[in-house]
Amino acid sequence: MMGFHGKVLEVNLKNSSVREIEIKEELIRKFVGGCGLGAALLYNKISSNIPPLSSESPIAFLTGMFTGLTPFSGRHAVVGRSPLTNLWGESTSGGFFGVAIKKSGIDGIIITGKAEKPVYLYIANGEVEFRNAKELWGKNTSETIEIINKETDKKARVACIGPAGENLVKYACIVNDTHRAAGRTGLGALMGSKNLKAIAVLGEIGLPDVADEKSLKEYYGELLEKVASNPARELWHTYGTLMYTTQGYELGDTPSKYFTEGVFPAFKISGETMLEKYEVKSEGCANCPVICGHRVRGVKMEYESVSSLGSLCGVYDLDVILDAANYCNEAGLDVISSGVTVAFAMYLTEKGVLKDGIKFGDGKALLETLRNIVKREGLGNILAEGTRSAAKTFGVDLEEAANVKGLEIPMHDPRAFSMMALTYVTSSRGACHLHSDYFTVDIAAAPVPELGVLPTNRFDESEDKIKMQVIHQSAKEVWNSYILCMLGLISINDAAKFHSAIIGESITPTDIAKIGERTYMLKRMINIRLGMRREDEKLPQIVRRPLKKGGTKGYSPNVEKMLDIYYKIRGIDEKGHPTKEKLEELDLKDFSL
Repeated sequence: MMGFHGKVLEVNLKNSSVREIEIKEELIRKFVGGCGLGAALLYNKISSNIPPLSSESPIAFLTGMFTGLTPFSGRHAVVGRSPLTNLWGESTSGGFFGVAIKKSGIDGIIITGKAEKPVYLYIANGEVEFRNAKELWGKNTSETIEIINKETDKKARVACIGPAGENLVKYACIVNDTHRAAGRTGLGALMGSKNLKAIAVLGEIGLPDVADEKSLKEYYGELLEKVASNPARELWHTYGTLMYTTQGYELGDTPSKYFTEGVFPAFKISGETMLEKYEVKSEGCANCPVICGHRVRGVKMEYESVSSLGSLCGVYDLDVILDAANYCNEAGLDVISSGVTVAFAMYLTEKGVLKDGIKFGDGKALLETLRNIVKREGLGNILAEGTRSAAKTFGVDLEEAANVKGLEIPMHDPRAFSMMALTYVTSSRGACHLHSDYFTVDIAAAPVPELGVLPTNRFDESEDKIKMQVIHQSAKEVWNSYILCMLGLISINDAAKFHSAIIGESITPTDIAKIGERTYMLKRMINIRLGMRREDEKLPQIVRRPLKKGGTKGYSPNVEKMLDIYYKIRGIDEKGHPTKEKLEELDLKDFSL
């Protein structure tokens, strides 16, 4: 199959064995690559009988059809069963690690088993070495990457865990290329449970062949020209995701004080303030013509970091927020789940549930609590399990825990956009702001007119609006299969052109949405097999209570009503299961529930 080498490596850490697995062309046609292909490859390897942190539980690192071949394709996917949600887990990361995998002559790595002692894998052009990681255990992510580069090759790309993953914090992440992270769903804990500290990859074989190289180069050049003339390119390059802080505040989308307040001094933590106060250095991922990444005092900073560790915790001191973000990056913690979980403890302290807890706005306590989470000491040991588990331990109503299916709610308040509320409850991995990022449609930043997805009233809950959300959610599933940057200035028409040139067959935007629909439904089937029910697809009351002030004043999304309509449009029955007719339509007969 064009665009792929046609094989992944399956590595068993228990007996240090490696075997090649051929990727069937039919799977690539159906699921494209990345997270979609990962779901297909792991479908029969994940079950309710295999706990996420058991040695038999697999974790896979995968590339996509576009990896290294198109602009905005410097990403890789990590998939497995989430220890945080106990359901399907996936995350993607930028940088150069994914392209290195593709250039090493393979399309991905599936890892099973548990090493007797800490190890890391060194994969040079498809050849695997098992190396001793005893001296790396306990080290932070930057130091780990630096040491491994010295031990292997300075050109090798490294993905690793920090102490959080080693200590099985349920929302530990996997860091690559220094502060780039596959952040969500706790897959760093899967690596830790296998005594796997890192994977280093040296890729010098090159990228796979494509069907129509001439057209691919032509489309590549055309897209670079469009990006260069797009005013949004300069905004992304200057501010990155940090430019959204003040806009999100005006819309009531940027949360404060554990989702309980809509008015706060957003300007103190805005991208503009950060640029005024600090020297900011730009950096980009492989194949990126925008270069939207920003390092402040050497710390990789994003909107989600500033909001989760800042406003959500009532902290507006940028120095403290930078220290907290740096600690999360070095320890290997998901900044979103970390911020939400600490803010939960602050909220419970304010409510009098925690007598010796931590107060909103206490930056020193924020940093100390993050350290205790990683070390699993005191209150930190409870918070290391996530908000859902912590609520149970504290005897608190689960409606007060800001998560969906166990995954903490991101820094886009579901009261700001009705379709984000619906997205959170229906996403394959829990509360996810990327599957889909529908808020970008309603602020007119990234509509998809080719599929009839256009901006309307952001609080609208009509059937027509939900139809657009379903289409958008399906299309964005494929972004994580190609794997494309969600922030990339690339349209679905552009994606269809690249897809067509790579495989040598005509692909349309409608075809892409259908691939995404199939991918979504496959992940849903995995979740059903793992025990997910309709009752799990709900928003907790903490993010449904109408706020008295701010951009969402008075609005509460009616998720139950929207979910009924959503199920009908998706072809899902009242129990939350896909109908037999829908599975046949999507050609998923080879995957049984």
